[in-house]
Amino acid sequence: MKLLGTFSTIESLDQTIKSIQLACNYNTVKIYVYALENSDELLLSYSVKTSIKILPNTLFIHRKSKTNTLYTINGLNMLQYKLCGRADIILDLDWSLYQNMLIHITNNSLQMRNIILKETKLLDIYNK
Repeated sequence: MKLLGTFSTIESLDQTIKSIQLACNYNTVKIYVYALENSDELLLSYSVKTSIKILPNTLFIHRKSKTNTLYTINGLNMLQYKLCGRADIILDLDWSLYQNMLIHITNNSLQMRNIILKETKLLDIYNK
C-alpha cells in the first residue's frame, strides 16, 4: 500500500476527487480530507494498492498514526537535519511535537503545517 496526498482547494474539491477515482481505476477509495491551517488549501490523503498515474500536486506521504503526523521522507530528513545537524534513521524523534501536522518540502524549504481532519469520504465506484 502506498499513501498519497493530493493538494486541492474547496473550489476544486469535487474535480480532484473525480480525478482520484479515475486514477485509482474505479476501486473503492477512502479519502481523508484535511484543511491546512491558515490556508485555503486542502490535503486529500488516500491509499492505493497498485501503481497508478500520479496526479499533479501529489506527494508520496507516510503517517505516524499515534500522532496523526503526515510526512514525506525528504521533509523528515530535513527536519532531522535542522534539529541535530544530520538525518539519521536511528534518531528518536519526539512525534508528539508534530501532532496533527504535515511535514514536507516546498521549493527547498521545510514546511510544517497544522492539519485538521474535515471529513472522510468512502467512494465506491465501479467501472461500467
